Amino acid sequence: SNGFSISLRPLDNSPCRCWNEKCAFRGNIFSLSKRYSMLSNTIIDTSDLEFTAEDVISSFDVVIVDEKWKQGLVALQHEYRFLTPELATKFGVLYHEQHHRVVFPIIDRTTGELVGGVGRKTDKTTWHNVNAKYHNYGHFAKHSHLFMQHDQQHEDCILVEGAMDCLSIKRCDIPYDVFAVMGATLSPEQADIIRCYRNVVLMFDGDNAGRNATLSACTELCTSCNLFTPTHLLPVKDPGEASIEQIKQILLHIA
Repeated sequence: SNGFSISLRPLDNSPCRCWNEKCAFRGNIFSLSKRYSMLSNTIIDTSDLEFTAEDVISSFDVVIVDEKWKQGLVALQHEYRFLTPELATKFGVLYHEQHHRVVFPIIDRTTGELVGGVGRKTDKTTWHNVNAKYHNYGHFAKHSHLFMQHDQQHEDCILVEGAMDCLSIKRCDIPYDVFAVMGATLSPEQADIIRCYRNVVLMFDGDNAGRNATLSACTELCTSCNLFTPTHLLPVKDPGEASIEQIKQILLHIA
């Protein structure tokens, strides 16, 4: 009753199952590898389209660091929303020419190394994961990093949900560091990166997910930073849709 089974039959919907009632894991080899990586700090790369259950089994005692995910990455050479090629170069935004995804780089703040990227679907996206808006490339735990975490220059910072929100604000050339949590929850590990800041502006989206993100960030940071939540002043849905003047007007209220 406490065993774990992995079916090697490719047509099984949930080929991996833990029979321990306290765990009760069920899922495919991709979700299993992510769960195992999170619990063991062991990297299992599932970016290869020919990845199999046998690969998962063979990876349980081996750390695999596969750099194949970087193949196909080039500089973004066309406009994507407000991102011009010049802005993309400035912020290090890349493009996966096989998958046709804009890739926002995740750079280790201590080593300066490219550890992964968040790929965003475009109109031309042609890939097996085409239905997913985002796809994570590389070997990084999202909850341990912030987008643009390597660019720390100021005493105050702004936190947003997504990479496009982050770059939209960074266009304004204001005296704030700007980071994206890449989701709707600020993790304790991400909060540790932020605790050194004097003032933190929370500019998450105005929907339910954004409000939950604001609450989680306030819970993590309320004892260490001065917090500001001006999202209700934003005349559009999220910072990624705001103009430079709209963003500057909101920050004037804080100043």
